[in-house]
Amino acid sequence: MGIMQPFIGTLELNNPLQLSGAGGWYDASLGNAAEFNNPVANGDKVTQWLDLTGNNHNANKSGANTTKPTWQSNQQNGKGTLLFASANSQYMNVN
Repeated sequence: MGIMQPFIGTLELNNPLQLSGAGGWYDASLGNAAEFNNPVANGDKVTQWLDLTGNNHNANKSGANTTKPTWQSNQQNGKGTLLFASANSQYMNVN
């Protein structure tokens, strides 16, 4: 997969499948199985973040828990988020 380019402009979509040619669509707001393959709870380390476009460009992370991002509930406008700590070189690989 090549370099993803940022989108600049206004986008009003409720369904990621409406965006043709999308490299990936990732949503951490709910912490449910549709987003992470398994439901997550506040403070859980995330090993897989699912691509909601259906293109299967899932983000994955293996290895020690210190290298995995943490799901946090009720962080951004009452929604869940993923916390990536740069001090621990936390990142995910996209396939």
